[in-house]
Amino acid sequence: MYQFMDNETYDQLGLEYAACEEASKWFKDGINVDIIFHNNIAISVQAPETMELEITETGPKDKGDTTSGSKKPATLETGAVIQIPYHILTGDIVKVNTVDCEYLEKVK
Repeated sequence: MYQFMDNETYDQLGLEYAACEEASKWFKDGINVDIIFHNNIAISVQAPETMELEITETGPKDKGDTTSGSKKPATLETGAVIQIPYHILTGDIVKVNTVDCEYLEKVK
């Protein structure tokens, strides 16, 4: 089970892994998520629409085909894998759209 805490009441709420499957690749300690309820029962969770995350693993800096917008895979600190431009390196912080699993921009 994943454990969540209400930031106002400090109540704890547990959700089975299956209920969090879609959002779990974005989970990171301290983020705020939305929990979806149905008949007062927590049934699902949503990660924030955008997050700033560190690249923990990616290929070396290559020139790549800049005319066609070619990209390379990168693993983020949460374990999610996205496609990023060739100039982004391990250790860089990027802004990611969690809904579409897409790179948005490099964070300065």
